[in-house]
Amino acid sequence: MTRTLCACLLILLSTSIARAQIVRQMATIEGQGASGLNGLGLVVGLPGTGDSGKDLMLARPLAEVLRNKGLPIADFDELRSTRSCALVMVTCEVPETGGRTGDQFDVTVSAIGAASSLAGGVLLHTPLTGPFPGSEAYAMATGDLVVQDVNAPTKATVRDGAQMIQDIRMPQLGERFNLLLRGGRPSGVVGHEQE
Repeated sequence: MTRTLCACLLILLSTSIARAQIVRQMATIEGQGASGLNGLGLVVGLPGTGDSGKDLMLARPLAEVLRNKGLPIADFDELRSTRSCALVMVTCEVPETGGRTGDQFDVTVSAIGAASSLAGGVLLHTPLTGPFPGSEAYAMATGDLVVQDVNAPTKATVRDGAQMIQDIRMPQLGERFNLLLRGGRPSGVVGHEQE
């Protein structure tokens, strides 16, 4: 009898979990979702596969970094032979549960210019902001790059490369909320029991 009861409970539980997974695949809760952060950064330490120092798109930010480190560049021509750096876009997705100060998340690093490979590079500290102009920084990203796909060497990952410097909190659910079907259409107000 006890075995039969346990088996029935397991079947009900697995069915409930399966249904919950299906609901998550079909709908999201309005106002809650993953948050995208991004920033413009520099990768250094590349073995001659970076952007050309002749390109002002790289020369300007690289000269600014050197100036901030006490090594001002008098003329961009001083950087013409540089091939060990690359200008990159750094992106990070904070999950729908949000992020707290100190939490770490993976970042994706993508070359913007003419770099042929990011393998072996190191991402310099890069502030990650919200998606809108003027957004404040929520995380700082840095670390060693790992190219996942040898056929796409201009895209890399830094594991746990972003560290939150301020919280991103999702709004608390009330007693009622909207479910959004995948595709963005509200499916109506749903009751929610507070625990």
